[in-house]
Amino acid sequence: MPFFLEPGYTRKPEDFTEPHYTRMARKFGSVEAFERVKLAHRLMPRAMEAGLHETGWSDANLDRRVQSSTLRAHRLVLWIDKRLGWEAAELAYARLNHEHFVNGGALNEMSVLRSAAEAAGTDVAEAETFLKGTQGEAEVWRTISTLDQMDIHSIPTLLLDGVVAIQGAAGEEECLAALRQARRGQSRRLFENAEFASF
Repeated sequence: MPFFLEPGYTRKPEDFTEPHYTRMARKFGSVEAFERVKLAHRLMPRAMEAGLHETGWSDANLDRRVQSSTLRAHRLVLWIDKRLGWEAAELAYARLNHEHFVNGGALNEMSVLRSAAEAAGTDVAEAETFLKGTQGEAEVWRTISTLDQMDIHSIPTLLLDGVVAIQGAAGEEECLAALRQARRGQSRRLFENAEFASF
């Protein structure tokens, strides 16, 4: 599902990029503040526990990332989903994640997007032609608008029984507590619209 960590990036030139640490210092006020947040959330230790280090995740790789608009990447995944189904779309997402988090690629780089299209098994030349246009942008923005209405402002977001239960880098215990609470019927449905049920 499309989500923009930095909606403002979409108003920049298509090839705009920003170093990861520049973005984090801007978001948290300083590099030191970001380092404190990173330490508190234990993201890398948790990644190690999940075995992501075996796929190339490391502090060094994450720190050298380049941030960019993700509009093209979201359009590509939606296009692949419509053409080949959700499994192919997931393959594209997996390649995008590897290119970004491990290889440091920007998610608006055509080479990164071509790689994702190839991983999904779709025609790379057709994908590139599609990405050079604007088709699919309105669909992405409709989804972003829906998320705004639901007050979803972080990824990941856990919805239980229609309720936004957890947003952001929650730990295992917090997720388990939310699941137990939902199982006891203590969640209150906030969104009855069937459109939200698919999230």
